[in-house]
Amino acid sequence: LWKEWADEYKPTQTIDPTWYNTKITLSKLETIIKETPNTKATGPSKISNEMLKHLDLQAKAIILNLLNNYLILHD
Repeated sequence: LWKEWADEYKPTQTIDPTWYNTKITLSKLETIIKETPNTKATGPSKISNEMLKHLDLQAKAIILNLLNNYLILHD
């Protein structure tokens, strides 16, 4: 590893262990979706950021439930 990048790849000491036990809130999910940039290439799912930004509340609730269940099951 190049010396100038060594600091970037040091293990961080600022991770709060409670982050792994805290459910994602709808407000946080909406903030993250809102802050994603537009006109980016999609991944294998073919779901674009623009598509996520047009989700209704019911669809966001389904995604939120999936994410929180994943966190619980992979604890």
